[in-house]
Formats: sequence, C-alpha cells, structure tokens
Amino acid sequence: MYEHLFSSLKLGKTKLPNRICLLAHRTNFGRGGVLNDRHIAYYRRRAQGGCGLIIVGELAIHQNDRPWESLIDLQAPGVTKDLQRLTDAVHEFDTRVFAQLNHHGFQSSGHITRKPVWGPSAVSDIVFGETCKPMEPEDMIELLDAFGRAAQRVKESGFDGLEIDMGPESLLRQFLSPISNHRNDEYGGSLDNRIRLPLQVVDGIRKAVGKDFTVGVRLCADEKFWSGITLEESLPMAKTFENTGQIDFINIAVGTYYNLHMIMPSDHVLTGFTIETAEAIKKGVNLPVFASYQIGFPGMAESIIAEGKADVAGFVRFMICDPDMAIKAKEGRIQDIRYCVKDNKGCIGRLNQSKTLGCIQNPGVGHEPLKGEDTLTTAIKKKKIMVVGAGPSGMEIARVACERGHTVAVYEKEDDVGGQVNLIGKRPGRESMPNV
Repeated sequence: MYEHLFSSLKLGKTKLPNRICLLAHRTNFGRGGVLNDRHIAYYRRRAQGGCGLIIVGELAIHQNDRPWESLIDLQAPGVTKDLQRLTDAVHEFDTRVFAQLNHHGFQSSGHITRKPVWGPSAVSDIVFGETCKPMEPEDMIELLDAFGRAAQRVKESGFDGLEIDMGPESLLRQFLSPISNHRNDEYGGSLDNRIRLPLQVVDGIRKAVGKDFTVGVRLCADEKFWSGITLEESLPMAKTFENTGQIDFINIAVGTYYNLHMIMPSDHVLTGFTIETAEAIKKGVNLPVFASYQIGFPGMAESIIAEGKADVAGFVRFMICDPDMAIKAKEGRIQDIRYCVKDNKGCIGRLNQSKTLGCIQNPGVGHEPLKGEDTLTTAIKKKKIMVVGAGPSGMEIARVACERGHTVAVYEKEDDVGGQVNLIGKRPGRESMPNV
C-alpha cells in the first residue's frame, strides 16, 4: 500500500528498513542524569511497532547544559553500559537507532547547573530568560572536546549513528542565527563566520567516530522570525555541510522559541507546513533529507517520499500516541491507527511542568511493561458488562473489556458516540479531537 514509505534507504553506511523515523524528543523519565528501565521500555516499544529509525534525544554532553534536570548525563560513569542496554533493546527488532548530540546554549538554566549559560553573544532566551556568557576561545575548545567525547561514547554504546542538533533548541543554531549572534570576531557577521563553529563541531565529531559511522545534521532551515535564518541562507548552509564530505543526511526543522506554535504545532497550524522547506533543501543538496512536523497520516508521508520532496518522514507525537503506527500502515490496517489529536496536554503540557511524558490517547506511555496494549491478558472469569455513556472514557472501558474477553453492552442517549469530544471538535483549531 505504501511502497515508497516502506522502501529501504541508506544513510551513509546505515541501511534503514523503511522511511519512518521517531525523532529525538524529551521524555523526562531520567532521574539524577541516569538512563533507566522506563527509557528502555519506551523506545523498545516503538521499535517493536515497526519504525525504521529511532533518534534518542535528551542527552547532556556538558556539565553546564541542563535546561531540564531529567537529561541523561553522557559524562556519567557507566553511561555507555546503560546506553548499550537501550541500543540492544531496539536492535531486537529491525530498527536502527541514532543518538542526538546537542548543547542548548542559552536555552538552558543556571539555576540547575549553578554555572553561566553559554551563547554566541550576551543575549537571553525568550523562555529561560537568563543572559548568557558570550563564549570565549577556551569555552569553544571545551565545547568541541565535549562533543567529541560524547560522540565516542555514543559509538561505544552500540548506536548506528548520530545526529548533531542545530535545530530550534541548540547552541549551534544560536551561532548560525543573526537573531542571537552579534559577534564581531571570526565567529560572527557573515555566514562564513557564523557557520564556523558548527563546522568545527562536525569535523571534531567525524574525527572522533571515524569515516564509516553515520553522522547527520538537524538544521533549522527557517526561523520564521524577523532577522532570523531564512531559506535563502539555509540553502547555502546545507550545501556547505554537504561539501565537507562528513555529513550523511540533513533533518529539517522550522521555527524557534520565538514562535513555539511552529515547533509544538496544534490544529491551528496547517498540516505539513514544513514540507515546502524540506523540498527546497532537498533540491539543493545530494544528501537524504528528513521532513517532519504535522505529517498527519501515513498516506501523507507516502506522497512526500513518492513525489521526491523528502527521503524520510519524521514523527514524534504520532508515535507517542500509537507506537504501532508503522506496522499498522504496512499491513493496511489504517482504521486501527490511533491518531494524535494535537491537544498537547499529555505530552508537551506535562513535559513543560517537569512531569514525565504522557498522552491523553495512550495511557501506556512511560508505563509500557504495565499498561501497554500488549500487556492485556484474557480474563480468568468472563463477565457481562454494561457501560453507560459512550464518551471517551466509556468507550475505552468497553474496548479494554472486550479485548479481555468480556461481553460488553454500551448504552448512550445520543445518536453518536464521543460525548463532549464531538462538541469540542467543532471549534476552530480543534478539528482533530474527534479522532479520540
């Protein structure tokens, strides 16, 4: 049904079994900088669901970078052993796993680290609000060393590749962007100067992992904000990275913290609004390009790849909501897919309150061994169950009871099931809610 989406693809030396990628994102499962069983169960479950590539984020490469306390410390003793458990779990299935390496720059908090936050110039982030320390030469040397050591640990831990984050939440984007880079030395001003540190990071990482390890870049191709990075600048950026001969793919991002609705889109943002940007970058380079953000259903991902607009379709919330999206699409079970309703309460809303990742559609998120769909067992004693009310709660009770073998009758006074969701779905910007 989706021959292009489920075709293989080579990223450097790594061969993906299909074009579906779970992009890097936060889970807040970590405690004390340590990866734990919740991380492993979460990513294993998504690999079991059939995606071709998982990119693991929330990895801290330096001691002064802690926008959130739950990041996994890549400098901690024993971290490679913990990460090896994660990569082994993902590799139980036909899925590849990359690590995303990032420093958040001034999008971080000195309240957590008790250290100055770094940035290209003495500016502050619109969310975190701390004026950063402009990086000096010794700071840059320290940063390059941290990226290199982190890359070595990633390779030692069994990852198939890595992604260098230059997206909306990264120090390297801050150097690339005229919004935040006001330097008047060799790292500021012209694009050749602003791209200097990112290129040094790429070079240092490539030297650390060798020529056969897959390395890519997540690039903010358009900040969509006054005086920021535009597509006209990101096209030569992408070409410059390609010309190094050290990059195997480019993952396209759009937006910044100045326009959070673009990096955390709801129904108020058009479906597929970044695809034109990804397509423009793809036309300008000869590297595989990832498209993401608001790819709402498998058919859309298939058309993006079939029409040559991108090579990989990236998802986050869709695969939080339904970890089996890929395998259901491959088997033609489209009607069984649980679609993200873009409510942003269980995922982004919880994360921004320093709570663990969740989903209003999928109560098993973060509790896969206990509450995952594959944990349901047949009831020892079958019963006849009456459910009064066919709203989301009533229908979920009925669904689970049926799967456990009970005989269920649902009673509803209205003509349609769904309860208040039907009313909510009529409001502008909440069109996806009836998918509940």
